Amino acid sequence: MPVVTRLYAQASLVITAVSQSLVAVIAAIACLRYELAIVLSEETDDATHVVILCLALAIVIVLLVFVLVLIMRLDIAAALGLSNVNWVLWILPVCVLARS
Repeated sequence: MPVVTRLYAQASLVITAVSQSLVAVIAAIACLRYELAIVLSEETDDATHVVILCLALAIVIVLLVFVLVLIMRLDIAAALGLSNVNWVLWILPVCVLARS
């Protein structure tokens, strides 16, 4: 960790920490933890249906996040203390989709 703190400014590390914590929380909600059911299903068809359900839920949640960022970007950035770097919120839907 001391090497990373010498390479990057503290503000950059704060932006990364805040954005990754938001992604982690939203991605956990995105699939409603149905990804655990993929492994537990005994039939291949059941697993396929659960995968499709997870993808559909993830896409719906990502679209909702995108709309929220589109409409309330400045308010969300101010609440998180990221007023001067509100462009970071545009990365949020992409990261949520990739993580979920």
